[in-house]
Amino acid sequence: MDQFNTIFIHFPQYHVVVCKECGFGVVPTHFKTHLSIKHAYLTAKTRNCIIQATAALIQGLAKSEKDVVYSSSTSELVPHLIVWCDGLKCIVDKQDGSSCGYICCGLHHMQAHCREQHGWTNTKKRGRSSKKQQSGTRKLSWVENVHYQQFFKTGGFQCLFEVEA
Repeated sequence: MDQFNTIFIHFPQYHVVVCKECGFGVVPTHFKTHLSIKHAYLTAKTRNCIIQATAALIQGLAKSEKDVVYSSSTSELVPHLIVWCDGLKCIVDKQDGSSCGYICCGLHHMQAHCREQHGWTNTKKRGRSSKKQQSGTRKLSWVENVHYQQFFKTGGFQCLFEVEA
């Protein structure tokens, strides 16, 4: 278990294990592959010991993206995860009155989300913005420069979540 703890950290409250060196979570089915590719410097015996140590944890780990627990509001930084500060957060109110809260890292992704989920249309058409638009009278459906983290960088597990600056 000591070898496991030198490379990984278990966050039972989120149901994930994070690789301290890589800065991302590892899905239970990918432990063996992760160790052999990202930590090839370890001996095969050490990698097998780590895999055996994870067997005890696997029952509590997220096996699908819906099993990962995210806090509902801005959370504290999760240690060993990379923090980005260029996120966009949707602030459109849902039917129940709560804010949507979807976070992404690209304007085109946010525009697509707002268009598909909230029926948003871009008031700015083609060409240069008019002086009126440049003066800031245009209301956006999102906020910029949101700090966020993500547990996983591949597959359906790529949900971004907001963290304190």
